[in-house]
Amino acid sequence: MTTASDDETTADPIGLPEQEQRFRAPVRFGNIPVESAPKGWDPKNPGFRNLYPVINLPTQIVDRVSFGAPDLEPNRLIWGDNLHVMRQLPSESVDLIYIDPPFFSNRTYNVIWGDQNEERSFSDIWEGGLDGYLVWLNARLYEMKRILKQTGSIYVHCDWHASHYIKVEMDKIFGYENFKNEVIWHYGLGGFNVKRWFPRKHDVLFYYAKSWPNHHNKIRGRVSKWMEAKYSLEDEQGRYFVQDGTKYYLKGGKPIDSVWDNDELIEHTMSQTSSERVGYPTQKPEAVIARIVEASSDVGDVVLDAFCGGGGGRRCSSAIGTPMDHDRSVARGRRCHCGTVEERRRHPRAWLRSAA
Repeated sequence: MTTASDDETTADPIGLPEQEQRFRAPVRFGNIPVESAPKGWDPKNPGFRNLYPVINLPTQIVDRVSFGAPDLEPNRLIWGDNLHVMRQLPSESVDLIYIDPPFFSNRTYNVIWGDQNEERSFSDIWEGGLDGYLVWLNARLYEMKRILKQTGSIYVHCDWHASHYIKVEMDKIFGYENFKNEVIWHYGLGGFNVKRWFPRKHDVLFYYAKSWPNHHNKIRGRVSKWMEAKYSLEDEQGRYFVQDGTKYYLKGGKPIDSVWDNDELIEHTMSQTSSERVGYPTQKPEAVIARIVEASSDVGDVVLDAFCGGGGGRRCSSAIGTPMDHDRSVARGRRCHCGTVEERRRHPRAWLRSAA
């Protein structure tokens, strides 16, 4: 068992961004109340500690794991409530956060687990409805902002059930000006048997920076056959074409924009027969999260996945492909563990598969 030091558990709360101009009614409307603070916020007791008191619980190291890089220090597998664990992490210690929290789907998910065919379930039904869900999420987003470095970024994975409300709450916590992208992950599997609305075929990733400038790598997709035909010449520097006596070299495929279609991720789609599947109905493809890691982290950076998503367990956290040498925390009894960016980039397939 391990506990955090007093310095970590008593970290000073951080304030909310000053953005009064974004949350006020025009003068001609009179004294109309405008909610500028996130739901559940108490200015007299910041950090949502009025609703979620600080509990200095020990966190249990369940295991130490490695993903194909024996020269690196093994990672820690932690069991605990993610809010309490994050409160024990030092401020400004993480470069990138990706979370796949419950979606407010109002469903209970069941899965058959292990060799004994044990039935396990997790609930996405919330006491207090949408407001209760947002307060619960806000308390965790607040701690994520605290532990992010000034150059850090966060991606929040959600869908139509609550995405519009989450965006408003994130504006209040991280700042409207720090919003970078609404990334659309468009997939094509299932869900077409509807008659009264268009099939719902995408998830949303909200991408925020802690402050400007944040760390971001420009990434490119695959080289298309059209591009291969255009850049038909090749020398020691790579493929190129010549125009007006000037060589133009192929830098890669088309730059990735804010719509991620499975045409780019086709070999990583989560069909029922996918080799990535571990049985959880809300598991996300490895390629989606690997793209986030590539865009917003470098070798040696620290990345936190505070939920491990609906996939849970070792396979999902290894599929994240995240660089991380802090404890990774979990919610609702879901386990996960961490990997370093060196492992992810030097041994990409070995450590993705080693925890299956």
